[in-house]
Amino acid sequence: MSFPILLLGCALKATLLLAVSALVSLALRSRPAAHRHLAWAALFPALLVLPVAALWVPAVKVAIPKTTAVFLSTVTNAGTSASPEAGNWLAWCFAAGAAISLAPLLIGAWRLHSLLGRAIRLDDAGGVRVYATPEVSVPLTWGLLRPVVLLPAGAETWPADRMDTVLAHELSHIRRLDWLSQTVARVACSLYWFHPLVWLGARRLKSESELACDDDVLSLGIRGTDYARHLVEIARGVNRKKEVVAMAIPMADKSNLERRVLAILDPAVRRARASRGLLAAVAAVVFVVSVPLSTIRADDSKEGQIKEAVKVEGDMTPPALIKKVEPKYPPELKDQKIEDSVRIKIVISKTGKVIDAQPIQTPSHQEFVKAAEEALLQWEFQPARKNGQPVSVIADVEINFRLQ
Repeated sequence: MSFPILLLGCALKATLLLAVSALVSLALRSRPAAHRHLAWAALFPALLVLPVAALWVPAVKVAIPKTTAVFLSTVTNAGTSASPEAGNWLAWCFAAGAAISLAPLLIGAWRLHSLLGRAIRLDDAGGVRVYATPEVSVPLTWGLLRPVVLLPAGAETWPADRMDTVLAHELSHIRRLDWLSQTVARVACSLYWFHPLVWLGARRLKSESELACDDDVLSLGIRGTDYARHLVEIARGVNRKKEVVAMAIPMADKSNLERRVLAILDPAVRRARASRGLLAAVAAVVFVVSVPLSTIRADDSKEGQIKEAVKVEGDMTPPALIKKVEPKYPPELKDQKIEDSVRIKIVISKTGKVIDAQPIQTPSHQEFVKAAEEALLQWEFQPARKNGQPVSVIADVEINFRLQ
């Protein structure tokens, strides 16, 4: 499978999965935030599965309508110089975008590891290490196997009710494995950096995560008005220059603060945790939907393209030769000063590769046919197009073996 086809297929399937998550989230708008969070959390592992399964899981090929092809006649003499090979600019652009998108995540991880050595260790909470440092302006948590809670400098002097509220919120993130789900989402965003809806989905995941943790805090009996007051005061102290949120989960973000405060103060909001049964059901749905979806693709194989390429006239843009490898003159026939012409029918794929070469007529010397076929299978073209879409075509090529 060519890289452009793989990239386009994953982007289209990602859009479908995003639409499913959005519809499920919409259907759960009156349910607890933890349930809506699951709808988005399940999305990003599925997005990462798509390219892996497309490459390694056997494909379920879907037939596509047969396309027509234009007749192309090319004549060449053995010995003509070859044209330069075109570079795969799309793959390089994709790799550059993914690297740029992933860099803040790696830099954030390095910064968090380095500042731990300078932070002040406080009393543990619920078996989780707690630190205070002047290098962050908002409480945050990060880590999976050995999670950490980082508090702003001076947090040890906070009133007991604020410290209890903050720690309850951060421990809820840890219990729910939110750091893992949001890190997976960031990796998916780096892989699909060109897809704006993936970034939008990651924002929804983060938003629902905070609402779900707010619900957990309120379920402990903390008054909504007190919790909202603490949250607003912490948000006021946010300093953008001290953010290291690329690999951490901050407690307060001004962009989502109003929605959270309204939800905290609304007594009609339903608040509940996601049960283990619901988690298992969502995991099963992710597997059942994403793996089969990743294996479905159009029959773009060599055999499929050979079958659909037919030699008929049409209003198509013909293929353009961009790489030509010259046939090697058979030494024995060259010594005997034998000349001949060979007509070969080739099939040029949708990616511009020559995927089949067959002699139209049998010459008196098979060595010429073999030499011509070996060279033609290395030729590359700008693919033919019909209505702007690449199509596989049949071309009639004549190779003249002449001694000069």
